[in-house]
Amino acid sequence: MLSDKILGMDIGTKNMKFVLVKSGKRAEIADSIVVPTPEKSVFEGQIRDMEALASTIKGLVSEKKIKAKNMALSINSPYVVVREVKLPVLKTSEIAAAIEFELSQSFPGVGQTHSISYRIYKKTPDSMLGIVCFCPNKIIESYEELAEKAGVNLKYIDVHANSVAKAYNKFVKAAESDEPVMIIDIGHLSSQIYVLIGGKVVLSRNFSGGGASVDNLVSDHLKISREEAEAQRIKNYSDLSIEPDAMEAYIRLGYAAVEEQIRQTLDFCNYNKFKDGVKGIYLSGGGCHIPGLEKYFTETFRIPSVIARPMNRSKVFPDVLADMMPAIGSALRED
Repeated sequence: MLSDKILGMDIGTKNMKFVLVKSGKRAEIADSIVVPTPEKSVFEGQIRDMEALASTIKGLVSEKKIKAKNMALSINSPYVVVREVKLPVLKTSEIAAAIEFELSQSFPGVGQTHSISYRIYKKTPDSMLGIVCFCPNKIIESYEELAEKAGVNLKYIDVHANSVAKAYNKFVKAAESDEPVMIIDIGHLSSQIYVLIGGKVVLSRNFSGGGASVDNLVSDHLKISREEAEAQRIKNYSDLSIEPDAMEAYIRLGYAAVEEQIRQTLDFCNYNKFKDGVKGIYLSGGGCHIPGLEKYFTETFRIPSVIARPMNRSKVFPDVLADMMPAIGSALRED
């Protein structure tokens, strides 16, 4: 049947990732595909070449005979803002207007230029706490147009922060405690940091820096092409003889920007949000598969750091999960 399958999609600057998710009480990954993003067709989540993207998606669905009735999409862009919100206790019908007013103090006219969504996590006698996300209308409209041109039925549009959180909750660790965890999604040119409490996003950061920086170092040092360096990274450098000390140097230099952003986020969390700090770091994205990266971050931050892997009962391949959390999460329905 087609009705129980959703095609989740994540369009990056370097690659487009598709995951066929069989929905239900125990969601399963039926298939996954990675194809190169048409050159210069996407930048910072904004579509630059609609026809090239639509043609690629349409051709892929046809060639692979993908049988899914609906498609879901996760948007990653520095122009998408996710932040906490605190309001006085209000009626449900009053919350949207109150949030728009609150945001307009820092972002004048945001209600006319952006799509705003929110979720209330906690209510006290005096206040309501939650998360709000706002994305430029022009970005959302461009992806709706893309789906129409590609001939697919776009069922959901989500943002990376929420998509990654859903994939984490479904396949990595059930949200059974309020211990804060950090997810670092390392992309090709940019990366994201998400902080979750009880499986809920409370902080999101998007910044420049990713696997391409390590590729450049390996390429220059070993005198191989950038393309070969990237291919070797994807294969965990299995075809190259790289000493652990050299690999650590690649990580330290190539991921200096990532490390600094993690440090700043941890400092913010330790001093402003969480009494006992972040308890665990999970790594995802195409840039997480570097030998020694888990050990390096664990020792650097003194926090257990591991690549996001599925629980034993999950029917999903480990590498698929770590590499495709946004695409997977986009296809999961909210509880």
